Amino acid sequence: VDYVAKLKTYYKNNQIGDENLLNDDAWSILALSSADEEDTDEVTSAKNFLLSHQNVDGGWSYAVNGDSDTNDTAAVLMALVEAGISTDNDAIKKAVIYLHNAQNDDGGFGWMTGSTSDSGSDAWAISAIYKIGQQPTDWEKNGNNPLTHLQSLQDNDGGFWWVKVGTSDFNNKAMTAYAVIALAGKSYPLGYYQKNTELPDGTYHLRIEGKNGTICDANVAGDT
Repeated sequence: VDYVAKLKTYYKNNQIGDENLLNDDAWSILALSSADEEDTDEVTSAKNFLLSHQNVDGGWSYAVNGDSDTNDTAAVLMALVEAGISTDNDAIKKAVIYLHNAQNDDGGFGWMTGSTSDSGSDAWAISAIYKIGQQPTDWEKNGNNPLTHLQSLQDNDGGFWWVKVGTSDFNNKAMTAYAVIALAGKSYPLGYYQKNTELPDGTYHLRIEGKNGTICDANVAGDT
């Protein structure tokens, strides 16, 4: 299945997917960018759609006209940067302010401002912080930061509890996958596949990953 082509079939009215949702546009941008499709009309339109629905507080909801939440704001932040928006752009700066304001005194993040800090929200915020070229250790409150709070939720078996043990009857370790990505210092999309696998003789694919993102991703001439 050509999933890139399939994803593009959801493009309509200058956005991707459901016109009442925003998270599908963020996910689509990240997915298409990972397939080297970040300069397409679909990504450009989805980017503009997201920019036009930023809330006054600087955050985004999963849906149009919904209240801001940290998870979707983090995802949209990463999508916009991936789509070419500079970290100096006002929209990015406002989103960063929203995340700062939503950060709890324990250094972690909850789903929404005032919510109990949880490992999933920590992970999404941490990945977004890396995406904009900052360090989570610099986001300190009362001697705590998102990394220290996330690490405090790790169990002896290696998994990460959603919230502090004993604070919720619905606690589980489903957020462990996101925690691993965040603690590895990664943001989304995680990597890129080589679009053209058959290269002419004497041409090779080269990708260099830096601390905060891809430094080089190109096909180059060489003897080996």
